[in-house]
Amino acid sequence: MNYLVDTNVVLDIALDRDNYFKDASEIFYMTENKNIRLYISTSTITDLYFIIK
Repeated sequence: MNYLVDTNVVLDIALDRDNYFKDASEIFYMTENKNIRLYISTSTITDLYFIIK
């Protein structure tokens, strides 16, 4: 299955947000144990750059 990951989910992991990190990391962990693929939109890449920078 394919899933589109929201920018906020990626930010939860990248910025180690206390309230959401555990749930977000479980989503990414599922890619190793299940047959799923995660995708992000191209606008997420630029959003992440400006937010994390």
